[in-house]
Amino acid sequence: MQMADHAWLDHYGFAGWVTQGIDWVTYTGAGLLSHAPKPTPLRDAIASAAPHPVLLIAAGNVPDEKLAGQWFQQGSPATVELWVVPSAGHTGGLAADPAQWESRVMQFLNDALLGR
Repeated sequence: MQMADHAWLDHYGFAGWVTQGIDWVTYTGAGLLSHAPKPTPLRDAIASAAPHPVLLIAAGNVPDEKLAGQWFQQGSPATVELWVVPSAGHTGGLAADPAQWESRVMQFLNDALLGR
């Protein structure tokens, strides 16, 4: 991750800017310690994947995930599907609704890979 991945925090005004400042310190420190190359911002990676479709799954119980998902989706609205799992926590879509998760993910993969 990098700073550009949290640009959606601007939505929160001052609190978002403070969080972005903390992120800057964290990511800058990690970059200095690891010497790893700076990754491509996620929104740019999503946009560059077009015309290939992307499925984003967000936790309905974590308001920030829906907001972030919408921001990432704006990088390529024609190719990005955002599914907000109503009762899920972070990374909990499968556990919250296994049948719906299987249906949505399998349909996405069928459409994306088999052109159905």
